[in-house]
Amino acid sequence: MIKFLKLLSDIVDPNYWASKISKKTGLEEKARNSKFRKWEAGLTGWKHWLWQIGGGILFFIVFEYLINFIGLTMIPW
Repeated sequence: MIKFLKLLSDIVDPNYWASKISKKTGLEEKARNSKFRKWEAGLTGWKHWLWQIGGGILFFIVFEYLINFIGLTMIPW
């Protein structure tokens, strides 16, 4: 019974499938060794905070613009 429940939890868990696909395709290793990740990991101090906050704001602006096409919004007012 426990094996069945474990199998059922794996089937419905998106994290299980994401890790299975990333290991099978090698995407996890490619992401770990990418030039962009090394650049981002090397940022320190105010550059790190500017990248995190500026990138987040830019992401939400673009995402808000895109979901407005289907009549949705993230803004609470």
